[in-house]
Amino acid sequence: MGVQAQIIGYDDLQIIPGITNSTGLITIVFEMSSEIDHIELEIIYEGSATLSSVNYRFVSIIYTIPPPGIPLSFLIVIIIGVILLISIVSVIIYKVTKPKPFEKLMESITEEEMNLNLSLLSPGVILSIFDQKKGPIPLIYDHSLELPIYKTRMPIAIDNFLLKISDQAYSSLGFEEHGEERRTGTIRLSREKMIGFIHGISLENKAARGGVENLTLVALTDIENIDLLLNNQEFLYPEIDDLIEALKKQKHISEIRKILAKIRKKSVLIILAAKKIEE
Repeated sequence: MGVQAQIIGYDDLQIIPGITNSTGLITIVFEMSSEIDHIELEIIYEGSATLSSVNYRFVSIIYTIPPPGIPLSFLIVIIIGVILLISIVSVIIYKVTKPKPFEKLMESITEEEMNLNLSLLSPGVILSIFDQKKGPIPLIYDHSLELPIYKTRMPIAIDNFLLKISDQAYSSLGFEEHGEERRTGTIRLSREKMIGFIHGISLENKAARGGVENLTLVALTDIENIDLLLNNQEFLYPEIDDLIEALKKQKHISEIRKILAKIRKKSVLIILAAKKIEE
């Protein structure tokens, strides 16, 4: 924030720069003189990738011409008091400079960024089902586990790794009791240096044991990215709800695969947007 002082009789502005502290307050020291007619305050913040801009002009002008009978020293005290009042206004403005909506940050991610980071940030997503005879098994998936960056981490074949994920996801959530609330959790795959965000899905099926068919959706990412995904997991919910609706309507497997691909891309968008906030 800058303070501008204009001297009467001269076409010139003196700009005194300053920076607000963590509470939004700023202290700027300058020498008063009889040549200064008045003081105005304007607050300008250009914004950033994560913060919106602010442009505020204090409407009241602080005149410095002392009225008859009032000492200049007393007038300076009055001026300081007014400047403190303006500082309070600046604090209010600072506090209403809120972070940009997370959706806006996701929209700022380009298609090129997405394509470059899809396989790097998302090893894959897996939809598993609990088979009454075989237990948890992978049903449909969209992954890049065959790439060297992941394959070298896995001591077992990809098919067995998917079975491992399905089993751990089901064990982690448990489906003994289920209600309308979302059932989410995580699985840690330390050897593979991955963590999976899990979302449980329960579908009515009279043929299934208990009249309910249980599925798990797992979105994988590297360990260092999991907090970025978990802290913003609610932005995955619309696509997950689309998946649940498609499963209820028994959509063709090709449609389910398309939704899984959308979920995978959305998880990458979330991580990239969260990284922008950290920068």
